[in-house]
Amino acid sequence: MPEMRQAVFRGTFYPAPAKELADLVRSNISAANVSGVRNACSYIVPHAGYMYSGKTAGFAYKAIAMGAKAKDADTIVIIGPNHTGIGKPVSLSLADWSTPLGVALNDTKLSERIIKVGSAEPDERAHSDEHSIEVQLPYLKQIFPEKRFVFICMMDQSAQAAEMVSKSIYDASKELGRRSVVIATSDFNHYEPEAVTKEKDRAVINPIERLDTNGFVDLVKTLPSSVCGPGPIIASMKFGAAMGAKRAKLLDYSTSASSESNEHVVGYSSIAIL
Repeated sequence: MPEMRQAVFRGTFYPAPAKELADLVRSNISAANVSGVRNACSYIVPHAGYMYSGKTAGFAYKAIAMGAKAKDADTIVIIGPNHTGIGKPVSLSLADWSTPLGVALNDTKLSERIIKVGSAEPDERAHSDEHSIEVQLPYLKQIFPEKRFVFICMMDQSAQAAEMVSKSIYDASKELGRRSVVIATSDFNHYEPEAVTKEKDRAVINPIERLDTNGFVDLVKTLPSSVCGPGPIIASMKFGAAMGAKRAKLLDYSTSASSESNEHVVGYSSIAIL
């Protein structure tokens, strides 16, 4: 069993003191207003520092806390992009993860089954200095302290890899009788003026709302859009479709313009796949 993965971004992406962190997470969730998402089976959430995207993330986690499928789930599968370029093309962690709000326990049986039925590989290196999954855990530990998790980091974000990830989660969950919910984490367009970012993000969100993966892939390439987690997004859409989802719902959208210059902003979305 690998050593516990430590909370390496505490104090940078989110507050280090447990009480301050818990209060901030509760505040962001409480402030969110969502409806009509009780049957969501997968989600898309941002992963920037909480000062930038925390309020928008709160909308997804309010929906997750309210969602019947999430409440009933045995396991939360978190899929994030690989920003560091370290590790396998699709890297799965078999470790438990430390957070300021308690340990996020790995569903090792499901993790190992996903490896067996797909092409994800066990690799802790890809996760060691990657923030995209870690910043989800304080929210999840706050609302579901007893759930177990699967952690998947995608360097290969092709549509083919995303479909493999989705299928392996679905097949492994079915084989083990696990009720699983998928959380994909991605930020949207990066470092362009706010008006450009909003226009590009609205364009790529449209096919997500229709669960049109081909349309999403085409737009990311042709706009072009610098959405950083297309692979996790596609995997979440594919998993939702396999679970019977017909559409997705944008819960909240924001940019970093409220925290920094509006000439070089990043877009953030919370989306539920219904």
